[in-house]
Formats: sequence, C-alpha cells, structure tokens
Amino acid sequence: MTDDRYSNVTTTTLAAKLDRSMFLVNQKHRSWMKSKYYVFAESGAPLFYVERPVKPLQRSDITIYHDDSKAAAVLTIRQDHGYAALHRHYTLIGSESGDPIAHFDRDNIRSLFRRAWTISDPNGGIVAGAREDTAWIAAARRILEWIPYVSILAGFVRTNFRLHVVGEGGAETSVGAFNRKLSFGDKYALDLTDDPQRLLDRRIAIALGILLDTGEAR
Repeated sequence: MTDDRYSNVTTTTLAAKLDRSMFLVNQKHRSWMKSKYYVFAESGAPLFYVERPVKPLQRSDITIYHDDSKAAAVLTIRQDHGYAALHRHYTLIGSESGDPIAHFDRDNIRSLFRRAWTISDPNGGIVAGAREDTAWIAAARRILEWIPYVSILAGFVRTNFRLHVVGEGGAETSVGAFNRKLSFGDKYALDLTDDPQRLLDRRIAIALGILLDTGEAR
C-alpha cells in the first residue's frame, strides 16, 4: 500500500531533500519478506522511501528511492557479504553515477556490549562513525538479550546512537544523534542540528540511519 502523503508530490531534487538537519525515519511493519522505511522532513513532508528484501544468510541490498513508486532510485546500500560472523560490510553507491560514496563497517566482536559503526571514504580513510551513546545502557540491553524468557524486555530499552566525524589525527567531532522515539513501532529521529557546517555528508547520514536499524536487526 502506498503512503498517501506521496500522492501528487512534485519532483524535488536530491540536493533540496538533503538540505536540512532533521530527518524522521519510520519503519513500516507487516511487509511480506521486505523491510520498508519512509523518511520524512521534520514538517512531515515525505523525502524518501527505502526497501530491503529479507534474505536470511544471503546478501540483501538496500535501495533508497525518491518515493514509493520506486520510479527513481537515489542511493544503494550494497551488502558486501552474506552471512557476516565477524564483520558487517556495506558500500553506499550513487544510483546515477554507480560510484562508491562510502563504506560502512561494524566489528561484531567489539560491538558485543556497545554497538559501533565506522564509515570510511572510497579509498579506505576513516571519515565518521557512530556508537551507542551510553555504555551501561548498551551493556544492560545486551545482557537482557542473552537471558532466556526475558530477552523481550530488551526491546523496551531504547538504543540511541551518537554520530561523529573524524578529522586529522583521528580527532572526533560530534555532529548529531540517531534517537529512537518513544512510540509504537520503530520510529527514529536523525538529528544533525549539531552539524550546521555539513561536515557529515547527508547521503551518508541517511544511509547510516537506515543501517542503525536494519543493520542492527532492531
């Protein structure tokens, strides 16, 4: 079913859609063998539609479209491996150029207690990252996930992420957060108001927000 807010939406350039500091990410449930997301502006205006087929133990790319007609793809988040025991690797690709924009990596071992992602440029240089904002809450959630019969409680412990860019010498600069909203269903706010200089490429930020849900199997 198509989201009614996409009806009669005039064509807007990608640059115009990305020219903002707040994005609202809502996951659509009850989707047969697909994960679906809608991305909205803070005003509620629709920006993007995101779809990922569910393929257990197989590669499953994520496609970001202008809208849910799927007439025009904007970005592709390519899953570089199928089942990933130690690392999760993804590559963000521009749909028009076909060129890589960034790579996303999660070390599954280091993320056992506190989840973290590293973003690098096409040449492998680290440019940004994200990690769970509170170590002790992250650890509590992991422990709950491992305890039989009470693991369902882990879903009520909100997992928020802090985002940063990496400068010369590895210095980190905070640029925003990806926060789960207190609501029914998976709804998030990608808040980049701490980044008025646009240090973090908004294309990377959108892709990262999607991965912080679907890539974490949340």
